[in-house]
Amino acid sequence: MEKTALKWMEHFGREAHKRNTLIDILCAGTCPVRVPILQPLVKASGGILILHDDFGEAFGVNLQRASTRAAGSHVLMEIRCSDDVSVSQVIGPGEEAHMDNHEEFKNDNSVSIQMLSVEETQCFAVSMETRGNIKNNFVYIQFGILFSSLYQADITRVITVRLPTVDSVSSYLESVHDEVAAVLIAKKEFFKS
Repeated sequence: MEKTALKWMEHFGREAHKRNTLIDILCAGTCPVRVPILQPLVKASGGILILHDDFGEAFGVNLQRASTRAAGSHVLMEIRCSDDVSVSQVIGPGEEAHMDNHEEFKNDNSVSIQMLSVEETQCFAVSMETRGNIKNNFVYIQFGILFSSLYQADITRVITVRLPTVDSVSSYLESVHDEVAAVLIAKKEFFKS
């Protein structure tokens, strides 16, 4: 019976997503909530599931945030890099996009990620590797994001970042932020296991 419920919830979530509806579920109280049953519904629609111990102040604040959150749907994010750099891993709330979901470019080595929804507070960690010695003083990374707003307008954002390169190990090590590197290494190792 639980398998049937899981399939039905996922189907219901997909149908909601097709109709541009995000399902947010806010649960509070001491009674048990069947989170494994509700999760497919929320995930398939692009919504969120928040659990609280009681109906206190934190629940009220999150209820208010959920009702006013600016979210988009049908999200495609592409990451392109200079020829000397490649994306090795992306950690965040998305999955690899299939090639039929977006326009293909000739000789394009971009990484494409699709998401059901996008919000202001979402973030990604992007790990990159060099393909050899970088001969230029800079490398370029470009993020292209295409999504539909709450009002069904197609929105495109393109961000291009120019990063300086260094030619010595000591200069590279001086530029590393210890706390950020520790978090990214931990995330990368967690997802490897």
